[in-house]
Amino acid sequence: VNEDREKAHEIIDSRLNQREYEKWLISLRILIHYKKYRECLQHILKNKDLYEAILHKYPEKDPIELMKTIQEEKNEEAIEFFKREVSDHKDNGYAYAWLASIQHQEDQIGEALGSINSALKNLDKKDDFYSFSLTLRSKLYERLDDDKHALEDLNTVVKLFPKDKKSFENRAQYYLRKDKYELSLADFKHQSVVSPNEETAYAGMAVCYRYLKKYDEAINLLNYALKLDPNYSAAYAQRAYVYSLTGKYTDA
Repeated sequence: VNEDREKAHEIIDSRLNQREYEKWLISLRILIHYKKYRECLQHILKNKDLYEAILHKYPEKDPIELMKTIQEEKNEEAIEFFKREVSDHKDNGYAYAWLASIQHQEDQIGEALGSINSALKNLDKKDDFYSFSLTLRSKLYERLDDDKHALEDLNTVVKLFPKDKKSFENRAQYYLRKDKYELSLADFKHQSVVSPNEETAYAGMAVCYRYLKKYDEAINLLNYALKLDPNYSAAYAQRAYVYSLTGKYTDA
């Protein structure tokens, strides 16, 4: 596109409109907000044709310049941005979801719950953001001590996204927080089947075995996790702790 300005204009005419720009920019802004600058660059490069078209049609809204001006934004300002977005586009489930996420960070639990419910009403159930939104709502319910609905949302995520490693991992972590180690172990095992090279699944199983006082199993799993990722510092720390529990202080 950089070498062919006519093609850029064709893109503008055929696929670019203000709504598409706003959706793309929201995604970029989210990445900036969470200081995921590498992902920002990938997001721009992945959509290079769209980015080039945006520069032609909306030169005053260059996202690169925007990055420079909003890196220091506070959550309050981000909340206002997303509130304006959902006010202008009441069907933007993505904006509702990120508004809820930031409200959650700010401990605005009631507001976050309202925002995430609006997100779920406007997102396709096959969309990854639907999984994200259900998981976030589960966390909100958990903070309200509503374990029934918290678990229901996590169960729905597993049902709708059985091939997503995060589906089982999130529910496994929930069970772990509730001291339900056997159930947590089962979900970490499912995670390892879905994503056999994911070291966190084996480390998660090791935590469960540690609580179940099956220390040999825990050590074996942590060793395997470290083979998958020799730089996994949390696994080293956990293995040292398990060794200490068995009196093997030299190994620890």
